[in-house]
Amino acid sequence: MIRLLDRMFNGGRTFAQRGITGTETAIVIASGAAVVATMAATLYASSLGGGDTVYADLNEASSGLEPRGGVVGFTGTLPDGDTAVYKVGFVIAGAPDADPVDLSGDYTVDGVGVDPDISDGATTSPITVNYRQGDVVIENVPWTASFLGFSNGNMVLETDEKAQLSVWLLDRHGQYEIDTPGAVAQRNDASGLLPPLSAGDQFTIEVKSQADGALQITRLVPEEMELILNMK
Repeated sequence: MIRLLDRMFNGGRTFAQRGITGTETAIVIASGAAVVATMAATLYASSLGGGDTVYADLNEASSGLEPRGGVVGFTGTLPDGDTAVYKVGFVIAGAPDADPVDLSGDYTVDGVGVDPDISDGATTSPITVNYRQGDVVIENVPWTASFLGFSNGNMVLETDEKAQLSVWLLDRHGQYEIDTPGAVAQRNDASGLLPPLSAGDQFTIEVKSQADGALQITRLVPEEMELILNMK
């Protein structure tokens, strides 16, 4: 790198050919740092616009929630044999100095029959999850939550707790293996009919709490549709 910079700033002659002063050393170090920083910024910007997985947007301002880690997609096989993402999961935590967020949901998962299931005595949840894919916008998409690590035993997310939030885009039929036809299917209920989320599709998930703003996550589905997709 130093020899390359020498040639850049001295018409192809190296500093070794005529000696180097302390001032020149400082200039080389500063210039090298600037070049490396520029290259790193360029590579980072290009990575946002290319590849199978694109981190398009993550806005946590005033949401009371913060993301922890990446976004994972889970795929299954539709009745027609096509593969689609039926569930998207990510970890959230309470933002510093934010009010606790109630993660009591209207759906549960038991692995029996079709999931998710509507909770007994379900009422309006304090958390609303909305979904957008192209021109399709669906409000109140089913979601479930489970706490990770330390928990005080209730469903209220405190600032020192983390939870896995699972957003259910399609129904999961437990009687079928995940990679066999019929393992997942489109849901047609109060939340609307979601189009299958497939390779190359972009989507946005918005998590809204009653008292705060919204946490928005936008991702592009990888071209390689594996059973578990890392969409960080």
